[in-house]
Amino acid sequence: MSILDKILNSAAEQFTRFGFKTITMDDIARHAGVSKKTLYQHFETKLEIIVAAVTHFHTIKFERCLQHIKKATNAVEAMVLVTNDIQKMHQEINPIALLELQKYYTEAFLMFKKTLLEKDLETIKQNLQQGIEEGLYRSDMNIEVMAFFRLEFTLWLLQSSNAINHLSSAFFSIEKELLDHFMYGIVTEKGRLLYDNYKKIQA
Repeated sequence: MSILDKILNSAAEQFTRFGFKTITMDDIARHAGVSKKTLYQHFETKLEIIVAAVTHFHTIKFERCLQHIKKATNAVEAMVLVTNDIQKMHQEINPIALLELQKYYTEAFLMFKKTLLEKDLETIKQNLQQGIEEGLYRSDMNIEVMAFFRLEFTLWLLQSSNAINHLSSAFFSIEKELLDHFMYGIVTEKGRLLYDNYKKIQA
């Protein structure tokens, strides 16, 4: 692993666990096992490393989701596999992190949101189109609107103060309910039977 990858992995882990505000350049260097001099040779400011770490984190997670999509035999299975992976990702993220990113490091947050809209949104739209072609999703839905809704409710859940306040008891139940709400709104009868079957397998 390169020094840069060590730094980015360390920064991403620290930020997702403890948030962005309290973590210092010293913390990142120490956790990565490099000197401050080495860290500053790669990044001059904390904002620079935040932007790079957020991009690095998203790239890793996005590639993992693409692997699930390739493995899936249909659009419904792909949606289920990717959602399960996203739920695991949420377990790695302190919900306060996104709030701090948006509040204190707006430039990095907007870049993160832009990446989601360019990559994740397009991937969701491709899934919806695939599902329509397979007869699993309703052909009369607005793909643009539903893809945006799917992406936004995931972000809302991570950023919602109400969800954070009830994180210990309700976070994953809320996420599951939102997915059910989304899926039952777009599937055909054939798709519903398939989705229910995947849910039984995971139960």
